[in-house]
Amino acid sequence: MTNKPYGRTASEQAWVQLAAYGITLCIALFSGALCGFIASLLPHPKTIFDDEEHWFDCFYGDVTDVYNVDTETDQNEKAEEFTPAKDTL
Repeated sequence: MTNKPYGRTASEQAWVQLAAYGITLCIALFSGALCGFIASLLPHPKTIFDDEEHWFDCFYGDVTDVYNVDTETDQNEKAEEFTPAKDTL
């Protein structure tokens, strides 16, 4: 199919799109490698953040009301009341 007065043939358009894909892939790989290299030069944190103290494990069949707390004191009280069963995994 040709539509020469209005643009390219289907084959020419396919090659143009393939070339654009290749250029996009090269730019993505280069910029990813560059950003990774720059990030590797930055100082690394001494301790990694751990938010485990702010999260509870929910198991299937648990009553989720114990996880829904309003204040910090409520959270501490409910966390002390609730101990998940180890065999429910």
